[in-house]
Parts: sequence; C-alpha cells; structure tokens
Amino acid sequence: MGTVLTQKPTKAANRQKRPSRYTFRIDDGAELLDFARRQKVPDHDRPKRRQREERWTLAHYFLALEAAGRLTLPIRAAHALGNQAPDFLIGSNNHLTEGIEITHATTRKHENKLQSLERSKKARPARGFDLNDGKGWTGHQRETYWCFRVLKAARSKLAKLGKGHYEKARVQHLVIYDSMGVMGVNLPEAVKRVKPKMVKALSAASVRFSTVSVVSDSGYVLYDLAGACESLLIPYLPTSQADIAHPSP
Repeated sequence: MGTVLTQKPTKAANRQKRPSRYTFRIDDGAELLDFARRQKVPDHDRPKRRQREERWTLAHYFLALEAAGRLTLPIRAAHALGNQAPDFLIGSNNHLTEGIEITHATTRKHENKLQSLERSKKARPARGFDLNDGKGWTGHQRETYWCFRVLKAARSKLAKLGKGHYEKARVQHLVIYDSMGVMGVNLPEAVKRVKPKMVKALSAASVRFSTVSVVSDSGYVLYDLAGACESLLIPYLPTSQADIAHPSP
C-alpha cells in the first residue's frame, strides 16, 4: 500500500475556517459591569488593538445607556473579527437586528503625534494635548475643532454606509470615540455647533445612521447628536467584586 500524502491546510484555508464574528451575551447589569471592567486597550503597536478598543468603547456606551434606561438586557452581540461592517450586530437571543459601528474622531497621524507627546518630557497631562502647536486656544477654537473632527468621522462612515459596505440590519448606529485628547471643551457650546450640521449631514445621506453618539474619556456619552442629544454619564466602574457589592457613594 502506497504512502498517502496529505497536504497541510494553507493559511488562506485556515482563515476561511475562522468565524467572522465573535459572539457574546450580557444578561444583566452585573454582567455588563464585569464585561466593561475586563476591557483593556493595549499599546498602539500591540496586535488586535482595534478590536479591543472597539469592545472598550461599546462597553462604556452600553454602561451609559443602561444607566439611563435606554438599553434592555439581556443583549447578544456579534463582534466582527475582520474587516466586516458594522463592527457589532446586536439584538435579543438570535435576532441580531441592529448594527453598531465604532470609529475614532481622530486620524492615525493625530494619534501618532499624541503618542509621541505622551512619551516626551514636554507632555503635560494636566493641560491635555495641545493640538494648536503651542499657540494655545482662543475663543471657541476647542469647540470648533471638536465639532470638525466629529463631523468628519461621521461623514466618512456615512459614505461607506451609502455604498452598501454594511451587513443588513433593521437600524444602524454610529458611535464615535472622542480620542482627541482636547481638555476644557465647553460641551453645551460644542453641541450647539455640531447638532445642526449633523442633522444636515444625515438628511443629505441616501442611507443614514439611526443615531450618532460620542463616547468621551471624560466620563460621558453624548447620545444621538442629531436627535435627543442627551449627555449621559458613564457610571462608576468597579474594579472588584467588593466594589460591586459596596459601591462608593
């Protein structure tokens, strides 16, 4: 009997076998807290940073919505592991009817500059990231810049949504992570500037997001910029089971 030669699976074949989405379920508030607490974003140059950052952003978005009574649990989510869009499909049980796309308010060039400043002796965390090349901010420059970055991120994703690059869902939501690092933004002024322009951008799109929201490092979510435009606080995030049982006042 001759020797049977078996061919090793190619890398392409292995990739095809991998699931396109990682599915998980959150049953109640305690599980949501645990899920959020476990999300750690690695350094910029670490593998899978983007996927971990997407889950971190989703967790904080969910925390704010659940605290405000805008999220019904249990919820099931399917996270894209490749280049699929949207980043998450969510729903109850096996019915994943809504899409959530996560994006940044910044560019890679901006993030590289921020990372460089954070590592240098010139970085001053108390002042935040001085994007204005050391000239400082005058008037409402902070709010103008914040508005510009948020709108640019939204328009970029609207263009991709309109080209049919997203899996079909009953509704699509866009969540923008405020990664600008600009401190001292006057939130009411920023919202006053961004809302009419966001309404206009969504109205002009052939296919639009149902809601566009911003998740901030400062502990809040601006929910539905073109609609209700509510500022929702991200609840205190416990670091241990003891903190869950006995939360700080």
